[in-house]
Amino acid sequence: MTGRWQPAVTPRGRTSGAGSAPRPRLGHRPRGRASLVLACTLAAGVGSGGISLLGCYAPPQQPPASSEITAVRVSILGVEHLTPPATGYERVYKPAAIAPDGSAGFFLSVAVRDQQALQLRLKVVPAQTSSALVAVAAPGTAGERALGGLPQAFNANTTALLAAGRGFWWLDEGPGPPDDLGWRLGVVLPGALLGEHGRLEVFAADGADGAPLGGDRIDLVRDFFYLAVIGDSIQWGNGLREEDKIWARVARVIAEETGRYVVTQVHAQAGAEILPSESDTPCFWNCYGEVPRVTTSVTLQAQLIERPELMDLVLMDGCINDVGVETIIDPLVPLEELTALTEQSCGPDMSTLLRQVRTLAPQAPLVVTGYFPIVGRQSDVFGVRRWADSKDITLGEETETLLQTLVDHSMLFWETAHAGLTQAVAEVNTESAAGPMAAFADPGFTEEHAVFTPDRWLWSLTADGDLAQLFELDLDLFPEDPLFAFRAARCFDDNAVLGLVGCLYASVGHPNPRGAQAYADAVIAQLRVLGVLPPA
Repeated sequence: MTGRWQPAVTPRGRTSGAGSAPRPRLGHRPRGRASLVLACTLAAGVGSGGISLLGCYAPPQQPPASSEITAVRVSILGVEHLTPPATGYERVYKPAAIAPDGSAGFFLSVAVRDQQALQLRLKVVPAQTSSALVAVAAPGTAGERALGGLPQAFNANTTALLAAGRGFWWLDEGPGPPDDLGWRLGVVLPGALLGEHGRLEVFAADGADGAPLGGDRIDLVRDFFYLAVIGDSIQWGNGLREEDKIWARVARVIAEETGRYVVTQVHAQAGAEILPSESDTPCFWNCYGEVPRVTTSVTLQAQLIERPELMDLVLMDGCINDVGVETIIDPLVPLEELTALTEQSCGPDMSTLLRQVRTLAPQAPLVVTGYFPIVGRQSDVFGVRRWADSKDITLGEETETLLQTLVDHSMLFWETAHAGLTQAVAEVNTESAAGPMAAFADPGFTEEHAVFTPDRWLWSLTADGDLAQLFELDLDLFPEDPLFAFRAARCFDDNAVLGLVGCLYASVGHPNPRGAQAYADAVIAQLRVLGVLPPA
């Protein structure tokens, strides 16, 4: 949920409204390296060692000597009898075949200087438990070698290991020329270790903390679940860390209850409308959905879904930006105009979009999420004014009348959108020969959970003098979400679609972690109705 953002700044200690002085321009706008330094300063301590965050490099803690790493470096060069996901670039694989006893065998090609020091370990990711694989002698007899093809138990010893729940491996081939460091490893894992998500670590030495030193790894799963996410900033998850986003919460439950690894492609983007515009463009390069460089409609996002015929679920929303957040919270907009816009955008326009998605991915269940009252009777008017300033909306001076008007607008949009989206889903289900394939997920917000309320489920604003001093901006309130520093580095980019202050405030009015959990719970409930998940 994002409107058509316009920059507007109010100096500290001043209010904006009818009869107020013109808003001054930004007193100082850091650019280029200066803005990145500020963002990196704010981000310090957030990233883990050795990870680059928006160009901010955090050095690893107590790095081992380079000579030590080189001596034990192991690299996985290739795999055999393992299948990667059909979309994306993750190093996650599922066995190409499962033996009758539930075990799975495959080959790895690795580069290593000292093959005698090689170790293999499988970590069960959800449980964070590890199991060392047993090194065994390679198949030696003619009968053992005749098994060929798929690695499997080839004698009584290896059969006993599998029966005991232990995996094993062997060196299958040595290097050719003297300078060839490549080796081929045969690996067999018992069914007990082939759970929801395992991580196979290949290394030649342990670090001081017991972690593999200079090794490599791949992830192993039983099967894949393909999820596509399209829509606006609600589905993108403005202000939320990735693990807190709606789709991430839903994906975790799917993985836990189905045992399948969720491969997710997220095309949702802040400010996205259902209907394409003249500037409608795919965002392929350096794309960050919270501060987009180009605008991509939800209709175009649907067409960008990779391998739509494989999707197991499409999670989506849309229509609030076609109406316009500015339209919803502008007290001067007539209720009749707001009603007509909402009925068209959340009704017929959404029906058309759903039909297009069903055509692209006829096998995939669809879950459409709803919206919420943006402003409630318990919302703090001062905060709402500051937010409205960022959208270049001037609010009136009579507080009680103003608040009630904003509440009336918010409730009208919410109720009308809810009815339109519900009807759109019902129409698509009626047209489906396969039975209901779409569902509407109501996140269950009430006006008590609106922006700037005591029990809010939406990001609001906070006073933070440290942020004001670092950025030298004439703002008295700053976003309360944890991604502000990272978003700011993008906001100072002249190529950003959003205006500066609107960009800084891009999290405001979007679900916070409590709100995102309410959304995820509603989606999960509908997945049980659709049969994607088992009944509760």
